[in-house]
Amino acid sequence: MIVDYHLDCNETGIGALEGLSEHWRQRLPGILISADISEQVRDAAASRGYLYLSKPVKPAALRNLVRRVARRQPVAESG
Repeated sequence: MIVDYHLDCNETGIGALEGLSEHWRQRLPGILISADISEQVRDAAASRGYLYLSKPVKPAALRNLVRRVARRQPVAESG
């Protein structure tokens, strides 16, 4: 899942990812995108296992991160 860090109503993309993970009872892979390049934001993403990409987002960089996340995830078996 790709999320922006700063959301409306003082919410964050990290909070959204964690809330959705809790709702679906499984850890969601995440890429956090933000114009905030502070170490605090990068560390918050990394400490939870999310990847970080600063704005402005370069298409090639995003593509590479999406591929990286996809390689981490097991393929679901159809049954």
